[in-house]
Amino acid sequence: DSEGILGIGTYGGGLNRYHRGADSFTHFQHREADPASLSNNNIYALIEDSRQRLWVGTAHGLNRRSSSGGGFTRYYHDENDPRSLPDSWINALYEDSHRILWIGTVRGLARYDIRTDTFLPPAPCQQDFSYRVLEIYEDFRHNLWIGTNSSGLFSTGPERKNLARYVHDPANPRSLGSSGIRVIMEDNRQNLWIGTHGGGLNRLDSDGETFHVYRQEDGLASNTVYGIL
Repeated sequence: DSEGILGIGTYGGGLNRYHRGADSFTHFQHREADPASLSNNNIYALIEDSRQRLWVGTAHGLNRRSSSGGGFTRYYHDENDPRSLPDSWINALYEDSHRILWIGTVRGLARYDIRTDTFLPPAPCQQDFSYRVLEIYEDFRHNLWIGTNSSGLFSTGPERKNLARYVHDPANPRSLGSSGIRVIMEDNRQNLWIGTHGGGLNRLDSDGETFHVYRQEDGLASNTVYGIL
């Protein structure tokens, strides 16, 4: 992070921060009696934003820690508050080039409103975008890509006004290999790559509509891809 400390999100062990100089760890965990502790010890997303605030997405709640340190501020879904998170289970966090923080949950996508310290549904998604979001990525053209667990790939342009959807179509060999998206990455030639569950590695074609799919029969070791570097 900006302090030169390595943050590690664990399953069951909370947040660990590794101090290289001292070769030691600091642990942040949920404590029932402490409302400023982490909301949950199962961490699925971790990011430091451009304002040096640390955001931690967990299986129960989103947590924010300011650059000055101290405890965490917790955010949850509230059925009675339309400006709360769409769900308390957080899978993905991403800050785009407009310095907007995007939050992917098991029931949709939200963006953080820094002025009101609340959450808004993204304009192109409105209130009916209830898909389980696993991945968020912005390409060099500032298009935002949203990968879901089993409902396909979505994209919205730099103005964030319209939403396009890509899904697997068994009748179309140039469609996504699978509608289960696990990772999105753009290489240094501006090729967008998508790793899927069971549908191999996919490269978006230059037309922006179709995909070239690499599967096991093409030499890939597995048709499920969780990481691209």
